[in-house]
Amino acid sequence: MIAFLASRPLRLSNLAAIMLGRHLLRQSQGYRLIFGAEEVKGRRPIDTTIPASLVAEFDRYLEHYRPILLTRGDRQSPPACSALWVSDVATALDPGSIPNRIKKHTKAAFGKHLWPHLFRDCAATTIATDDPKHAGSIMDILGHSTPATSETHYNQARTLDASRRYQKVIDDLLRDLGAEGI
Repeated sequence: MIAFLASRPLRLSNLAAIMLGRHLLRQSQGYRLIFGAEEVKGRRPIDTTIPASLVAEFDRYLEHYRPILLTRGDRQSPPACSALWVSDVATALDPGSIPNRIKKHTKAAFGKHLWPHLFRDCAATTIATDDPKHAGSIMDILGHSTPATSETHYNQARTLDASRRYQKVIDDLLRDLGAEGI
């Protein structure tokens, strides 16, 4: 789920709502993710693929781990459940529990907890910082209904870039002063 969010920064409501055969479709070369406009906050449909780098992990989850969760470790027959994300009690993972799970596992892996919406912020800021010519794509990637939210990230990235340039000037001045013995 964390790797998926890093590559496809969905809103929590859509992340939790993914249903097999409806939103997530297996294709010959991987998976396709589709949400109709009526299912998305900004009323902009989502139609994308799962990155090739995650296909093997999705296959493993769907073929191995999800069935274990649904059968509670072979202790029961699997209930009918088309939710992608399944809890340890064989039901669709509750949307309210997802942020805490992500926080717990990112804290364990990285020493800092991350929350689901941060993946969206990071995607927008990364695009604006690393590829400002394509900052207009933020609106499409994140499904914003107006450019205002995307522009916020672009402005944040410009501020970050300016502060980095300023810090470099200060560091250079301090280095030069140190070299002169002042």
